[in-house]
Amino acid sequence: MGIRNIKLTIEYDGTRYYGWQSPKKNNIATVSGRIGEVLRRMTEEEVALFCGEKTDPGVHALQQTVNFKTSCQLPEEEIRRYLNQYLPMDIVVRDVTEVPERFHAELNPHRITYRYEVLIGDTEDVFQRKYVDFRTEMPNIEQMENAAERLKGCHDFKAFSVAKTKKSTVREVTDLQILNISLDAQPLGSYACNIEYKAVYIIIKANGFLKQMPQKIIGTLLDIGYGKREAASIEHIFEGSAPASVDCTNHALFLEEVKYKEKQ
Repeated sequence: MGIRNIKLTIEYDGTRYYGWQSPKKNNIATVSGRIGEVLRRMTEEEVALFCGEKTDPGVHALQQTVNFKTSCQLPEEEIRRYLNQYLPMDIVVRDVTEVPERFHAELNPHRITYRYEVLIGDTEDVFQRKYVDFRTEMPNIEQMENAAERLKGCHDFKAFSVAKTKKSTVREVTDLQILNISLDAQPLGSYACNIEYKAVYIIIKANGFLKQMPQKIIGTLLDIGYGKREAASIEHIFEGSAPASVDCTNHALFLEEVKYKEKQ
């Protein structure tokens, strides 16, 4: 029996976890720790997990890509059922697929998408407060879009991260959208009928992200939208003459999708 390469497509609520993987020894309180613990019981092997994007503490995933290698010969559907039976309810495996040996989730993602959700109203929504950034005023969308255009393209995003690396910090932001969402068309939750809510989504697509790069981009855009700084400050941040903003909360951030350019 040969070694199989198994790809998982998963989603998780990151509220209780120290991100995908923590540098601390206690790895059980991470998403990878929980999945690895169940896989070890299922395969009776030490399993190394690789993911498309290492999410930070509190960040959620709507579609995360993971792979691991194993000699376990259980059918794909039985692997999915076993994992979902023993994983906590805030981690769900949506799909299990055996893939070619060369597939590696961490290598060469073609596009990674993050989404940030802002809810605007007079009072916080009881059911959505753990998953949105609540604000009482609508930001200036036009100014945020102006700044977003300056962030698109290939840049050195070192100033928009806390990365300490000798590797390249150049990334390409392929798309950056500020969406004014109609709650009638896309409801966020259950709202009291006498309270009006509005919503703004910030969607960032890039060929890769540095550590806390999504948060610093989003925080800067929100500061611009609320008049705390000018759209022109984007150039100053790139130049290193001004810091990026940090006015962003992880619990409103979702890893929406990890895409690969070609089959591996």
